[in-house]
Amino acid sequence: MEWVGVASSIIAVVEPTAKVAKVYFEYTLAVKHAQSDIKRLQSEVQSLEDVLKQGQQVFDQSHSVSGIPPASPKAAASLEACSSQLDVVLEKASTPETAQETLQQAGMASQIQNIRNKIDFQRLPIAEGAAFDSFSNQLDARCHPDTRIELLQQIALWARDSASKCIYWLSGGTGTGKSTIARPIAKQFADQSQLAASFFFKRGEAGPGNASMLYTTIATQLAKKFPPVESHINMAIDKDPDMSRKNLKEQFEQLILQPLSEVQDWPLTSTQAIIVIDALDECENEGHIKLILPLLAQLQESRLIRIRILLTSRPELPIRLGFKEIPGCHHDLVLHELQSSVIEHDIATYLRSELAHTRDEYNSSSSSDESLPSDWPSEHDVQTLATMAVPLFIFAATACRFIARNNWEWDPKWRLSKILHYQTRSTLSQLAKTHLPVLDQLLAGATNSAEKADRVEEIRRLLGPIILLAEPLSSSAISSLLELPKGFVDRRMSSLHSVLSIPSDSRSLIRLLHLSFRDFLVDPARREDCPIWISEQETYAQVANKCLDLLSKTPYLRQDICNPKAQGVLRSQIDSATVNHYLPAEVKYASQYWVYDLEQGKCHIRDKDQILSLLETRFCIGLKLSVSSEEHPRASK
Repeated sequence: MEWVGVASSIIAVVEPTAKVAKVYFEYTLAVKHAQSDIKRLQSEVQSLEDVLKQGQQVFDQSHSVSGIPPASPKAAASLEACSSQLDVVLEKASTPETAQETLQQAGMASQIQNIRNKIDFQRLPIAEGAAFDSFSNQLDARCHPDTRIELLQQIALWARDSASKCIYWLSGGTGTGKSTIARPIAKQFADQSQLAASFFFKRGEAGPGNASMLYTTIATQLAKKFPPVESHINMAIDKDPDMSRKNLKEQFEQLILQPLSEVQDWPLTSTQAIIVIDALDECENEGHIKLILPLLAQLQESRLIRIRILLTSRPELPIRLGFKEIPGCHHDLVLHELQSSVIEHDIATYLRSELAHTRDEYNSSSSSDESLPSDWPSEHDVQTLATMAVPLFIFAATACRFIARNNWEWDPKWRLSKILHYQTRSTLSQLAKTHLPVLDQLLAGATNSAEKADRVEEIRRLLGPIILLAEPLSSSAISSLLELPKGFVDRRMSSLHSVLSIPSDSRSLIRLLHLSFRDFLVDPARREDCPIWISEQETYAQVANKCLDLLSKTPYLRQDICNPKAQGVLRSQIDSATVNHYLPAEVKYASQYWVYDLEQGKCHIRDKDQILSLLETRFCIGLKLSVSSEEHPRASK
């Protein structure tokens, strides 16, 4: 038996569990002497018992099948105990008089309620990677513990003040350190048991890139934090099982506002709870941004559980207009308007710490005659870098990553001097001084203009798609999609660790460390002075063509893509692990986003071209493939 088959058998337990949980719950609330309902109850319990026995067999078989991890003793014991309890219920629930009492004696009532709650919440989609402490966020930058001290204290005071305004808007320009503040703040509130929920927007990612799962994700976290709220959210889901597909206003009111306002049995007189929403400007739909703020402001009316919202963003027009619609509901602070001396002090503190760490790491792997002196970097160099950086923390972070690149192709002293060289170029913007050292090193070694032009073109072919992909891909998927040798991809990306998150595992996703890098590369005003300027339109057209090439020749466009065991299997019945097993990431990307990339590249369909040929010969199967992949707002419809 394959592992997928084992998983499917276990999953089969869930459906009858859901039914019996529903019946039990309805019965304990409303039915006392209804013979027909009791018979229905007996039937459903019998079905569950049969499936549990099958599940027991599956667990037993898993011990003897090669490649399948053995079932845990705890899981096997749980199945056995559940079966025993059901035997008791089936025996004693034969008459109306004993059924209600039997449920209580068997200890099933609370278990059934818990099962039902879990089943209901499975219907609420959550944005994977949106929470501050999610696995994908664990390496994201955080402010140094000796920096931003006064600002963090101000936010803490706001959070504790029962009379404070509902929203604290922390705004700032690109690279001023908004997210690096939001992460430790969320961690601090979580450690103090004050964090109710967190949502960190990330443009270009399926879940955190848009608002479609903002309120369902927050509602799920609220339910875990506040059990009395959970039952009210469950009632909303029961009333409308399609709640996650409703508009933002309906989701907010039914899943968050009303459950919070309807709590009556809260044990404390009132509780303060914080929701952290980071990078609202990275929400991909401006219309949604304008809807979100007035809705959040309504939480000002929550009494028993006083909700406060820390929100960070760039001061973009839709957000400014949104706050104008809710006067008196927010306190704001603009990071780049703080005193320059305070910002410079914090940046210098960060630089000293990071560069000292780089020095120690470098010295530990170098011979004594190549080691950096203990006073490196000099205080003069630190202050010079800090002055260059103000008010952009992203300058300091990128510079430190650039200097610390651990292949020691150039020593840190040389890399520091390379950055300081840009201090003399007064006409350059701060973002240019941040990213040009990284781009210049990509061209190092090109000895003449022809060689440099070839290098620029090959880097552009790789880097352009990476920064503009509709959602991140791994290095191996990028290699397959763009038809570039894996070794070439790895070599070129090895010089980009200061601007890209590049995991050592070739199957993990490559992400931008900061959007300012993409903004700099595609800025039309930089076309002449950026050594590797990237045309968005040409790059999207390139990616669209690669998607079409892949779909035209891939063996995955076939009948029964995910190898279902029976005809007529619905997509909702196929779990993500199975889809991922049968569909490589690059094929899923191509099937979902070729239309989006085609549109952004301003490409046109003409007679006898590749697009028309694909539509004529493989459209229906391609549609199945697209449906098999996870839905995303940018996906081909």
